[in-house]
Amino acid sequence: MRDASMTRDFSVGDKVRVEPGVELDGMDWGGLEGTVTTTWVKCEVDPHCCCAELGTEGPIRVDFVASNGKNAGRLGPVAMYSGAVVYGAKNQSRCLAAVCGDHEEGHRFLVGAAGLREQPHNELLLLEYFEDTNNVKEACTYRHPGEIWHISPSPRDAALCFTSSTRKGTDPACTLWRLPLPSSSAFSPSSSPTEEGDQSASQSSVHRSPDHQAFATSTFFPGGGGGIRGDSGKTHNNHQQHNQSTPMEAIISLPTITTTSSSGGGRVRCVLWSLGEEAGAQEQVLAVDEGKATLYSLSTSSTSSDNSAQEISSFILGGPEKGEVQTAAWDPHNLYKVATVQGTSVTHWDLRTGKPSGQASSSLPQIAELAHRHGARDVDFNRSKPYYFVTGGEDRLVKFWDSRKMTHGPVKQLAGHTHWVTTVKYNPCHDQLLLSGGTDSMVNLWRVSSISSAPLLDLEDGHDAPDLRVKKFEDHEESVYSVAWSSQDPFVFSSLSYDGRVAINAVPPSEKYKILL
Repeated sequence: MRDASMTRDFSVGDKVRVEPGVELDGMDWGGLEGTVTTTWVKCEVDPHCCCAELGTEGPIRVDFVASNGKNAGRLGPVAMYSGAVVYGAKNQSRCLAAVCGDHEEGHRFLVGAAGLREQPHNELLLLEYFEDTNNVKEACTYRHPGEIWHISPSPRDAALCFTSSTRKGTDPACTLWRLPLPSSSAFSPSSSPTEEGDQSASQSSVHRSPDHQAFATSTFFPGGGGGIRGDSGKTHNNHQQHNQSTPMEAIISLPTITTTSSSGGGRVRCVLWSLGEEAGAQEQVLAVDEGKATLYSLSTSSTSSDNSAQEISSFILGGPEKGEVQTAAWDPHNLYKVATVQGTSVTHWDLRTGKPSGQASSSLPQIAELAHRHGARDVDFNRSKPYYFVTGGEDRLVKFWDSRKMTHGPVKQLAGHTHWVTTVKYNPCHDQLLLSGGTDSMVNLWRVSSISSAPLLDLEDGHDAPDLRVKKFEDHEESVYSVAWSSQDPFVFSSLSYDGRVAINAVPPSEKYKILL
């Protein structure tokens, strides 16, 4: 096709086959067969505008299956576009989390605002991304008191979510909220009217990345900003605005402490939900503040008078000389073990003893005192391979650890950032993939096959090395504080920078199929 307008030759439901010799993202697509699921729709405002010529974000969309038929349906939908979908929140933000639950039509993410001034107010945003149309929408806005520093959705109930926040003149708060969730169908692209009264704007435009390769970006700005203008000077209003805040129900407040710390003393740094498979009214969560971890048993029900948090145990996480705890991660393979990053150290704790693992036995305590020079910032466990976890720090490095041999140093480290690494996340399903983000405004997608649960054995040196940076994403202009894998598709992820920009991306197809096929 010369441009997107040539999609008049295709209709939804058509069967297509890729000609031999066609390559995309390093993969040979020749011979693949599929079904057209989406075709380009001309701009309703101006059918002769330049959108067709700039339509690199996807003239058509095809569901492909393997040519031998054995993996039919396994490859999933393949969008004929590249680049990020970028949403611009109106407030500065620090935390992002994927929403679990049964919302099959879209990928949902929560974003917490951290504006210093609460005028009009800070918000908890529920964003929904629709892969079929490469479109993101603000599904709901929840008014929230204070700056939101941490979000922790329940892994079993999409309507439950903890937030940790601070507010001038009051003590820090850690609150479990019940969110009134909208239905996915109410906010699907097909149900969004395109009327002149819409107050929100979106526009797809072609930008040039630093390596001079064109990529398509859809940018959405809520509220009365009127969108952004491209080279043609036109603004297209085509998605519905949900600008009224929805009230949340505060059902449990965890205790917090007030200290003399200069960085918001007493603020709960993170709330970790138990990763066990138990269901019912009883849940266990671990609340970690700057120097203490407390295990609670939660009782939640539809009747607010029956909601409570019962403390089970607590222990001190080192002394003040170690610095403040930044965050923690619960070991998915051992529900009695937790890893924390505090100052420059990383510690693997045993919840039964309240001491570092191994300290109560004859083995060495599992502490890496100088894990990251200048400071450690984040930690995350490998859900597929026991004992392994990853950390990021102010030394610009990503380091991998074996909790049994922490005193021996990291088993591997990666260098790909030019400033602090603030966030690291293992892929929850495919531990060959890892995300890292930092204050250099960059998000890196890594392949770490050599220390994964299923190494890719046919990889060699060079571009197909077992461990390398698959791609760097430069969709942000300020520090990246959070990344999250989608709970609906393990190859879709989002990232958040301090200016409130949320970028939604996907693992390149060539990397995806090295894992799946």
